[in-house]
Amino acid sequence: MKNVFTICFLGIAVLMVLPSEAENWGASVGYVTANGASGGNVSGYYEVERSQWLLRWTILDVGLFSKEAEGYREEKLSNGNTVCRNESNGQFADDEKCNSMDLDVGTAADLSYAFDFRGSHTSAGLGVRLLGGEKYGGSLIPYFVANYSINSTFGLGMRFGDDYGQFSGLISF
Repeated sequence: MKNVFTICFLGIAVLMVLPSEAENWGASVGYVTANGASGGNVSGYYEVERSQWLLRWTILDVGLFSKEAEGYREEKLSNGNTVCRNESNGQFADDEKCNSMDLDVGTAADLSYAFDFRGSHTSAGLGVRLLGGEKYGGSLIPYFVANYSINSTFGLGMRFGDDYGQFSGLISF
């Protein structure tokens, strides 16, 4: 499947020669799940549309995931309270040991075909996430992408692939 994505992105060079129909900067905020972890994400992107092809380069994508630290676990007591315990000795531990956050930063590129759907600008295609950290499973994640514009400023975006999913609200400047 990675070969398909390579071929698609080689086509970007050809598309960049065609006249530009639209260029936008934008941002997104959403929910992401990757390799069994879930959390929120914020990203900034630049997009170019040429001959009904939309290229979106996510310059910075920051995911924030909740995680349990190694060696600690949450346990529910009979009274309904939840406590954090050290797995090696069973002693109680500070809640921060069990409930910490994990930050993951990366970048991505999407190539999709744009069309009108019920009067709204819509696109569907393929993408690849680059430079992802541990939560995103490494340096290269291929996925499918779909975007729906509510109006010229706001839209919805979705990316989904093997052990990866993202649903975001989009805003174009």
